[in-house]
Amino acid sequence: MGRHRRRTRWASVWLCVALALCGSTRVLAVSSDEIHASIEKAQAFLYSKQGKSFTWEPTAAPTFNSGVNPHIQFNMRQWGGMTSIVVYSLLASGENPQSEKLKPAIEFLTKANLQSTYSLGISSQIWLFVPETPQIRLTVAHTAKMLDLGMIRSGDSTGLYTYYTGLKNGTDVPQWSDTSGYGPQEGTARPNPAQHGEPKGDPTLFWDLSNSQYAVLGMWALTEVGAEVPTDYWKRAQDAWEKWQQPEGGWKYDNAPKRKITPAMTAAGIATLFITQDFTATDHSAICVGASPNPAIERGLAWMDHEIDKVVKTPDYYTLYGIERIGVASGHKYFGSTDWFQKGAEYIVKTQRPDGSWRSTAGDNPHRDIVADTAFALLFLSRGGAPVMMNKLQYETKGADSNAIGGWNERPRDIANLSRWAGRQIENDLNWQVVNLKVPVEELHDAPILYISGSQALDFGKEELDKLRTFVQEGGLILGNADCGKDAFTNSFTALGKKLFPTYTFRQLPPRHPIFTREQFNAANWRTRPIISGMSNGIRELMLVIPESDGSRAWQTRADTTKAPLFEVASDIFQYTVDKKHMQDKGDTYIVTPDKSITATKKLKIARLLVGDNPDPEPGGWKRFAAVMHNREKIDIKLITAKPGDGVLAAVKIAHMTGTGPFTLNDSARLEIKSFVQGGGTLIIDAAGGSSEFAAAVESELHTMFGNDAKQLDNPLPASNPIYTQPGFSLDSISYRSFAREALLRTSRQPRLRGITFNKRVRVIYSHEDITGGLVGEPCDGIYGYEPAACTELMRAIVLYASSK
Repeated sequence: MGRHRRRTRWASVWLCVALALCGSTRVLAVSSDEIHASIEKAQAFLYSKQGKSFTWEPTAAPTFNSGVNPHIQFNMRQWGGMTSIVVYSLLASGENPQSEKLKPAIEFLTKANLQSTYSLGISSQIWLFVPETPQIRLTVAHTAKMLDLGMIRSGDSTGLYTYYTGLKNGTDVPQWSDTSGYGPQEGTARPNPAQHGEPKGDPTLFWDLSNSQYAVLGMWALTEVGAEVPTDYWKRAQDAWEKWQQPEGGWKYDNAPKRKITPAMTAAGIATLFITQDFTATDHSAICVGASPNPAIERGLAWMDHEIDKVVKTPDYYTLYGIERIGVASGHKYFGSTDWFQKGAEYIVKTQRPDGSWRSTAGDNPHRDIVADTAFALLFLSRGGAPVMMNKLQYETKGADSNAIGGWNERPRDIANLSRWAGRQIENDLNWQVVNLKVPVEELHDAPILYISGSQALDFGKEELDKLRTFVQEGGLILGNADCGKDAFTNSFTALGKKLFPTYTFRQLPPRHPIFTREQFNAANWRTRPIISGMSNGIRELMLVIPESDGSRAWQTRADTTKAPLFEVASDIFQYTVDKKHMQDKGDTYIVTPDKSITATKKLKIARLLVGDNPDPEPGGWKRFAAVMHNREKIDIKLITAKPGDGVLAAVKIAHMTGTGPFTLNDSARLEIKSFVQGGGTLIIDAAGGSSEFAAAVESELHTMFGNDAKQLDNPLPASNPIYTQPGFSLDSISYRSFAREALLRTSRQPRLRGITFNKRVRVIYSHEDITGGLVGEPCDGIYGYEPAACTELMRAIVLYASSK
């Protein structure tokens, strides 16, 4: 059975601190700090409402005496539902299933004889988060049986659900309810009075789409943890939801004539059809003609696009949870022009009550229980804000085969299925999104990877090329998949790389590449290793392509058993691009832009010295660092580039030199650098990516230029050095990437900067460990150097020291 849980909130807190150190300036409707604080308050509130029995049940266990008030009796039949929704929301927001408060509540749900559709459907979500035990296996199988038997199989209501299944004595055999909603043995007034008019369809069976969506959602979750579900189950559910979709594209609560389409039920319809199509869609992936869009889903999404502005003005939390579900399922960042997560998160954070709770005052049910509303709001913030694994690029294919349907989207569920699978492996929810190149580049960084798939040749315009280049230079990775292994796509993808980065070339990733050896799945365990071609700048991979194996087809068809290496290598690529302990949530970013409201009080000119064949591997690094210095220090940095020996050093106080390979300076270059340093200038050098070849060349040249003075480089600068005493700098902010820690065989936070001192000032500052790559901000693996936040802090201290009198 698959298992996944959200990481603890402290990982997010750490990331927020790191971003603050780096000076992130992304302006959002609500900040990640506010979202994390809101989540913690909600968790505390829910725990405060936990009963002595470690449950959240508002009534006792079901009893069906004839003298019991029918409405109390109805609530009893929902027994287990409140505990289910609370436990689910707490687990989804990162709480530990083994904690002293949650463990007994989970044990209660494994043994309770749940009868209601809501409680069965919602409790099914919990088993995705907990370790497998024999009791849980029994519970999963029992719940799947109950939900299968609970589906109506006659008349116009076929494929839908009522409020509960099972006889009042708790047997596993469902007793269909009559129009009362309670069943013939209770025979009292229906829970939804007929003020809306009686539902059409089979008059002997009451049903509604709210119950029906939770049943299908539950059954889907059960399949994720190994339950066997009859194949015709999904077809019956899909047919029912398509049947009761309204001509306008939305859905109503039931088919009573006076009912109106609601956002909550429309979200339920779209989300349910996304689930069912994964089990019913015809597989066209083998022949690369694409998959036709589901017309019912498209009509539902169109309705939501049109109505979303009204929805988010006065939403209720049940509806917002539904919107989160379809946003995550569809990969839509926007409905219409509305960023559903940011808009919803803003509303939720601002309407949270002082005690950490929420209570709906608008929407479909303004009297919904405060505990349930709080759980729905918590689910929205936690699941909607989960890290985004990949952005899938929507693009136009010029001159494409007329038989191809959606060249960019021939496998519409590939990344949806992959992100769900990968999330289970790392025990962390992962989302995905569809993006285009009309949005600002900043929005592409919601995910570390931009995924491009297709079988036809790519053809991007200049503005699109510029955005792709900027995305990569700012730390992003572009991953391509040749659908059906088509050469037209692969050749155009490699040509795209040449346009974006003319000095680099593609090569097949070597067997010892970090993607194959350092991530969760080691390539040594694969019977067949997928071929991956990559373009590197000498520090990290800029672009990767799967030219032959067709990962998209495997992901689309969910062939994670027969094509396991393709799932595992994709997960490894993702883990290569992120900090595995502190993944950024949706909305977090390491991107920094200059704050226009800040006026600089100092200008500083820095020379970038070009040496060797790869003198500027990360141009986005200094761009980002300059923004940090503007925002934090009110210093405007102007960069000039030149080859040493060209005479530019006379105009600057600071120069920087980096690279990834060997180089040799000529005599005029050595003379200019030596004169610059001995005349009071400061030369900063780092080996980009921790390149040993570059480091060896640097050390040789420094000894040639400075003779015995270069022996000072033999030992790192002491912690008391003035560089480390600059305002705002702390040695506690220094940490190494895991790749460097393993190579150094240490966990020390002590910087390893080395230097040459002239006239009591350090004039040459040298780092064998990477700083340049870290200035970009992304936490890529396989780099011998400091963590990105530490690189920013180190360079800031160095520049402040070098520019001081």
